[in-house]
Amino acid sequence: MDLQKESYYVTSTFCFELFGMSQERQLKKLQAVFWPADKLNRSWYPFFTTLKICPQCIAEDEVPYIRKSHQLSGVCTCHKHGCHLLEYNGKPGNEMNFNLEDYQECQSEIDIEILRAYTSYAVKLLEAKIWTNLESVRSLLLACIERSGYNRKNRQKWIDEFKKWQYAALFKGDINLFFQKNRLPQIMSSILPVIMYLYPDPNDFISAIPYEEPLTKLYECQVCGKEYISMPFYQNNGWGCPYCNKKKSIPVRLEDIFSSMHQGEYVLESEFKNLSDNVIIRHKTCGERLRVTAGDYLYGKRICPCADHKREIQIKTKIESHKGFKLLKYESDTSIVHILHEKCKKTFESNYFYFAQKPRCPFCYPVAKLIDKYKIRIAELVGNSYSLVRINAKTKKVVIRHNKCGCEQIYDIYRFEKGQRCKKCMELIDWRVVQDLLDVFSEHRYRIMKCKGNWCDILDQENGNTWKMLTIHIMQEIQRPTPSEIFSFLPANQIDLSKVAFSRWDRNYMLLCEYKEKFGNMDFSKKAKYKGINLRNWVSMQRVQYKNHKLSEEKIKKLEKIGFDFEVSENQWMRNYEAYKQYSETLNEKNVIEYDAVEVNRLKTWINSQKAQDKKLKLSSKRKKMLEDIGVDFTYKW
Repeated sequence: MDLQKESYYVTSTFCFELFGMSQERQLKKLQAVFWPADKLNRSWYPFFTTLKICPQCIAEDEVPYIRKSHQLSGVCTCHKHGCHLLEYNGKPGNEMNFNLEDYQECQSEIDIEILRAYTSYAVKLLEAKIWTNLESVRSLLLACIERSGYNRKNRQKWIDEFKKWQYAALFKGDINLFFQKNRLPQIMSSILPVIMYLYPDPNDFISAIPYEEPLTKLYECQVCGKEYISMPFYQNNGWGCPYCNKKKSIPVRLEDIFSSMHQGEYVLESEFKNLSDNVIIRHKTCGERLRVTAGDYLYGKRICPCADHKREIQIKTKIESHKGFKLLKYESDTSIVHILHEKCKKTFESNYFYFAQKPRCPFCYPVAKLIDKYKIRIAELVGNSYSLVRINAKTKKVVIRHNKCGCEQIYDIYRFEKGQRCKKCMELIDWRVVQDLLDVFSEHRYRIMKCKGNWCDILDQENGNTWKMLTIHIMQEIQRPTPSEIFSFLPANQIDLSKVAFSRWDRNYMLLCEYKEKFGNMDFSKKAKYKGINLRNWVSMQRVQYKNHKLSEEKIKKLEKIGFDFEVSENQWMRNYEAYKQYSETLNEKNVIEYDAVEVNRLKTWINSQKAQDKKLKLSSKRKKMLEDIGVDFTYKW
């Protein structure tokens, strides 16, 4: 059963389409996939009805196959080659022959560069494998718009700016419907463009999405003992086991559902025909009889209006539990609340979920408090390496100075908390360095299972938990002066920091020191590697950076401390010059060649190379004079 569940998520596009699906639609879709069809479980249409392929991908395949990334809603280009996809228009049943004459180019009036941007973002979301739903995504996007300074009064300004966006052509339909909870079409072409606009970097959106448990779980029936796949909604509302349901009639199953849903407050008073037909239900509490579509009630969409009143009472109690706040109005369709702050006597509106997380008045919450809060947070993360310069009260973006180089940079405080640092000084982070640090700081408790781009899959070997983190975020947790909020590390006094490399440069420097101590020099052959690292290339890069004045003073001092030769070409020339000079003097005095034949051949090659350089006018006059002074004749080849 677990294999059946996992294979569906791996082979289908569900992990992408769920961003534009309400939880109700997800329940219906998954029930149709894993349960047999009947009157209470109707078949569900597929996510795509026309097969799409990339001609270049098919040409490269030894055995052609279908790629699910090409079947995503709204995708018309290949994320690998950037070309237009082809969609099948031949006879049904011949799709897998991959005869390109049966395919035609996907039709779209949108510029191909815009389509490529959509495809790239869509594939990122597909690969993230995040479980969420349209309600959560929409709430997150509305909260993001509100944090940017737009509310219901100036919402049209945001819409006008969205329409000027370079990728606005991706949005199909009326953008005003995005702000109306029950009218937004549940298709990715209506939600993904808004995500792209508010979160240009897909990794930022992936990080911002709150974690949700997958809907599908494996259950064991207490009656028949068989395992089956179901969802908590069905499990808690009397839908039962699909194997046992085969032995029950539809009226008996409906009776089980009505007795479990809403604590049994509703009674079915008319005949049930199918999910699309209307039925009459009675609310026991208030006696109200409601005529609703059977499917709307069974999936928890329609209940008695007095339940909305209960919801408003709960929200009112929650808001007024915070001292000084009073609920004036609640809009159930948009979750907008109008609140009076009794201290300043001002009224403001907010998304309820956003206010529940941060219950404060926008007029009274001074910037000074934010400054103090951010200063404390920055000190917790980086000590005195960075300092807060100023804050934008409207956008909540901050200017932070890197005290080491003096560079000032604008940050979103959320990104700074995730490890973003000075763009001038920040170096690329090698995941292998991060793994070595985790081994030292946690005694091999945490392992990086997979690294893709800047994202790492972390495994806690003690309890088996796994999660995703950015490499810069992991480095922040390792280097921060205060205890990590994510990892359990050893106390600082139990870690020998002198033997720890915090960057790729430090790791290579430590290997260079080890190499010199072992072999007594820092000379490397072209193909030589030391412990899997090509130190020759790294050493050459340090000399190039030194010559271009791009090597920091700290690194220069470290290299000079171990006798590193920055001017290797000049010093090598002088060593060859002195060797040839000594050879000439010995030859003139004794007229006997006492040198090894290999050494003589090396000197001969070097002298001939100097003559060749002189012929090409590439030998400096100073070097030519030095060679002539020791008897080198440039008129003939040795």
